[in-house]
Amino acid sequence: MQEMSRHLLEIRSSMGLSQKEFADRIGVSWAAYKNYESGRRAMPSDILKNTAIVCGVSMDYIAGLTDIPYAPDCTVDNFYSHFNKLSPGRRMFVEEVTEDQYARQLKELQKQE
Repeated sequence: MQEMSRHLLEIRSSMGLSQKEFADRIGVSWAAYKNYESGRRAMPSDILKNTAIVCGVSMDYIAGLTDIPYAPDCTVDNFYSHFNKLSPGRRMFVEEVTEDQYARQLKELQKQE
């Protein structure tokens, strides 16, 4: 579970989110997420899957089975194929997360200039 903990921390940090914010994004309580990130509890498969989708990484990466964050078949066409199969509510959620992440990265770039 050490690798999972490390990868969760890396993902969350790269998104610039607190544990509470990240927990909200993946749909779990802050207490539950804190236990996943610290390695005290294993992440259930349904939450692992949702986290992978929300964060755009592979389940294997989160689980610590690989150090490669993205699945080899992670192409733009493949993404849109999966995206278009989502319900309208889930599509809206993915769009909101993407917009938030873009805004954070843009602010970071502007700070560096």
